[in-house]
Amino acid sequence: SSPTVRLDNWLQKHPELYFRIVIPAELKWEVRDKLDQANITERVLFPGLGGLSEWLKRHYSSKE
Repeated sequence: SSPTVRLDNWLQKHPELYFRIVIPAELKWEVRDKLDQANITERVLFPGLGGLSEWLKRHYSSKE
């Protein structure tokens, strides 16, 4: 393991170790609610003002 290794380069060399999950748009708010319940939010993933402001924007916006 090296701190200088780029994740995208590593993933290109190991395509058998990952896969993509596409979540349908109509399930977006349900998935976000479940992630919130597990405390997986912008505030945790992106600490600082950027993550906090993104979380506040989503938390106080209408669910359209």
